[in-house]
Amino acid sequence: DLFQPSVWVDAEASYAEAGAALVSDLASAGRISLDVEWRPQSPSLALLQIGIDRGPVYLLDLTTTTPLAANVWSSIRNALRRPTVIVLGFGVGQDFEKLKKYARERFSPGMRNCFDSVTRLVDIRETMQQYFKPSCMPGLSRLTEVFLHRRMSKEEQTSDWEQRPLSASQMEYAALDAWCLFPLSDAMAELVPETPLPRKDKGIAMRAREMELPAAKRIAMIWKAAVSLFGLPPEAANILTHNTARSGSVEDCAAAMGIEPSQIAKCVALMI
Repeated sequence: DLFQPSVWVDAEASYAEAGAALVSDLASAGRISLDVEWRPQSPSLALLQIGIDRGPVYLLDLTTTTPLAANVWSSIRNALRRPTVIVLGFGVGQDFEKLKKYARERFSPGMRNCFDSVTRLVDIRETMQQYFKPSCMPGLSRLTEVFLHRRMSKEEQTSDWEQRPLSASQMEYAALDAWCLFPLSDAMAELVPETPLPRKDKGIAMRAREMELPAAKRIAMIWKAAVSLFGLPPEAANILTHNTARSGSVEDCAAAMGIEPSQIAKCVALMI
């Protein structure tokens, strides 16, 4: 595991060093991850998590009435727009809408566009959506279990994110939510090529461009994800891919693996 402890950043003078470290890390980062937290039923953001690939996850306190230093926000804006930086997220459409609202309400005029543009955004959830029926789309916790063999607890997801100080479990949850996107993206690279997807529509466009994968690779990717999600034998993906390529029937695939056809039918449903 390359997970490193989180770093708390707020407007207090004692945390000026943490802010400076974030500015420095953003200047040299090739990949960053982004996530936010807010209290249920509250319109206001409470926390912004920014992960640095092979580095720490910075937890930025958004509840304070004293804003963070301007150079922190300008560094974030520059990183989001830099063509050499890949920004990873998971279903970040609503996150960015809230961040843009936060910037309009809290920042000086020159910084209110801080979150309006991301040059190389890769939304892992939207990348995966093209391979699953909406009703079958797994969440982040399930995907980490499948690809990283580690299930993330979501118990803190709906906790009070405006309380200060945050509990140790809240800080761990927040940091892992952002950090896991790096190994998850790497683990999926064999199935989903790690291709940055530039977004151009409506400032930050959240719609995934259709990936131009060869049909055979697309089929193999779907089968591998499907058998993992349904707990089928590991060799099932290769058998299913081979039989599909030569137009084998569901019954043939089931017989080759010694399982019931109904189990394969569940996987087939993901391809519809």
